Amino acid sequence: MKTRSIQSAVVGLMWSTQSTVQGLPNIRHWCNQEDKLPRYTWLAHDGTHFGEQEIMDQTFILRTGFVKRSGGEHGGDWTASIRALPYGKKEDTNKKLLVSLLFYVALDGQGFIKEKLNKHGQMIGILF
Repeated sequence: MKTRSIQSAVVGLMWSTQSTVQGLPNIRHWCNQEDKLPRYTWLAHDGTHFGEQEIMDQTFILRTGFVKRSGGEHGGDWTASIRALPYGKKEDTNKKLLVSLLFYVALDGQGFIKEKLNKHGQMIGILF
């Protein structure tokens, strides 16, 4: 996500559920129709100063929001909130679910990131 400003930083969120089955985690970085998510939508935003969105994944809901307060030498301050809530069948929402969230800030066109996995295939870090 980035604002409409010409030199805006790029801000994003990646998320994944941790599995007990060995293999690469299914890391999401954006939403599109091929993901077959039940729902993803902006609940409210103005494109510049605030936004609130909801993403329904298969077993949880991510609710994210941001607010920009104008002022200061660099254009203002940002505040973000991220919540993961259980979603699905009642018996599934009572189970513990481990959701990994990676919030990042970057500039367009610089660098890369890659997940670091343990011997069980669970993400334990990020490589730059």
